[in-house]
Amino acid sequence: MTMLGDNRLAFLVVGLLISLAILVLVGITVFIVQRQAWRRFAISRLHDSDFRKKHPLLQLADLQRLIDNIKLDSTVKNHSDLAVLKVAWLPYLRLAFAKILAEQHVETIYPLAHYDIAIRDVSDEQLLTANTLSALLDLTNPMLARLEPHIRAYEKAFNQYAAEQKLTPTQRQQVLSFFSIHVDYHEQLNPQQLEQTFPIIFTYLFKKDQLATLAATNETIPRWLANYLQDHLN
Repeated sequence: MTMLGDNRLAFLVVGLLISLAILVLVGITVFIVQRQAWRRFAISRLHDSDFRKKHPLLQLADLQRLIDNIKLDSTVKNHSDLAVLKVAWLPYLRLAFAKILAEQHVETIYPLAHYDIAIRDVSDEQLLTANTLSALLDLTNPMLARLEPHIRAYEKAFNQYAAEQKLTPTQRQQVLSFFSIHVDYHEQLNPQQLEQTFPIIFTYLFKKDQLATLAATNETIPRWLANYLQDHLN
């Protein structure tokens, strides 16, 4: 009886595992089917002339880039125009706003490249309601009115440091790339913090061992940089 009971238990366990595996496969299959259906819907909307007329700024975008954003999305969204705009258009706009302004020969108050910085602070909801470039400028110009002094101060500090240290093009690119990803332009800095920003970034990227004993809460560097170092040096 004991062997019979053990066999029954083994068969039960195996049966449960098989059932679980089937459920997982069914779930994956359903997800894949739904995701493909969402992608087909989204791409068809991007090609639809009425949809593009309703959202005229789409005509300024690279259609293939919008389609790529849809294909790269790994989730399943509602079959709605709003979802299409959030997945395809907004990421493109946030990366290419300055490029669009340049291509359309739009006169701006501030340097074109700074508009890619300002648009980071504009909410998705605000961007989705802006159907003209002038509306987008109305959203980003007030941002730059506050951020421009900080942006220019960082640019001056970087150019001075790069010239003094004779950074190579590769070093310049790596320092700027790190800075662009992690900077918080809203933080108010004193002159010492500004002066130390790029030397510390350079040391972290190319001479990390020299930062091993750095106190990441050091008040002589920006808070955003101190927080990053604290997380990655410990």
